[in-house]
Amino acid sequence: MNNRKDPKLPTFAKAPYLQTIHITHVDEREGVRRSYSLALASPLSGSRLYSVVLELEALGPSNDLGSVITVAPYLYGMWGDAHRGSHKRDRARFTYLFDWQGQLVRDNGASCAPLFPAMVRLDEKTPDEVIQVLAMVDSSGCGGSKDLHLRLRDDGTTIIGSRFYNSDVTINPRDVLKRVRYGQP
Repeated sequence: MNNRKDPKLPTFAKAPYLQTIHITHVDEREGVRRSYSLALASPLSGSRLYSVVLELEALGPSNDLGSVITVAPYLYGMWGDAHRGSHKRDRARFTYLFDWQGQLVRDNGASCAPLFPAMVRLDEKTPDEVIQVLAMVDSSGCGGSKDLHLRLRDDGTTIIGSRFYNSDVTINPRDVLKRVRYGQP
């Protein structure tokens, strides 16, 4: 699928391409469904992988994926305090933001925060808007994010589902810019 529908663009710039690959495996023995979603840039950018989402779901009421009480210290041991996070009765979230070298950003994520709303539906924005977003990416120093969303039982600690996003924020804006400028000097 390619969302660039601008009638002024050449046909190749609007052509469909393999944008997402979904892989799902149900493990009855462990009582877990694993789903992977891999997002790819267009052929204009070498079809590079820029996002991986891993979703785990407990298959039955007697299955679970562990406890937020054990996950939180594990994440802290790996990356320290989350840049963004929340823990409500039935949900928890931990977000970590990284620079181009894969190191945690030092300003508690403030430099990266404006990027994420700007990148929503990026492939439907005008070329000038895409250029503005790309300038934000370049000036922010942000390279990627890791974001863990947990669904919890009513006890507020037992995990019944998780979705882990691992995204490179530099590839997609550059690819979208190539698509909106395809064939132009």
